[in-house]
Amino acid sequence: MTGSIDVCDLDSARVRRATDQSSLYQYTDGGDETYVGIVYSANDEMRRAVDEVDSRLAPSKQLFQRWYSERESLRDRGMNAIQAHNRAFRLVRYRSRFLDEIDETVFDEYAERIRDGENIVLVCYCGNGRECHRFIVKEKIHERL
Repeated sequence: MTGSIDVCDLDSARVRRATDQSSLYQYTDGGDETYVGIVYSANDEMRRAVDEVDSRLAPSKQLFQRWYSERESLRDRGMNAIQAHNRAFRLVRYRSRFLDEIDETVFDEYAERIRDGENIVLVCYCGNGRECHRFIVKEKIHERL
């Protein structure tokens, strides 16, 4: 039995979880997706929306701060929020830096969980339309399936 891997932002996770909980089947089987927050620091809203938090799949504070600073600089120069987010992601070479700093054995752990039949949804704060590490994590886990 093989599970699946998916991604969503925090707002989507809240909506999906509320919809799941209102469905009759949820009262009998407890749901069939495990929502995993892949953030360095989970706030109360994130903790309520996910089943678990795994900061091993989050960017370091240094990478996040570098990206955040660049994003704010772009916004200060008049770029809209989504464009600034995505441009900063590319300018700081987020993907390569993220992969350089992460212990990739964690991807193997998640691939094993999926092979065992678990359906995992990776959740972070970045909204829809934004480049995000959750897509990188999904890709790296999927490569190991």
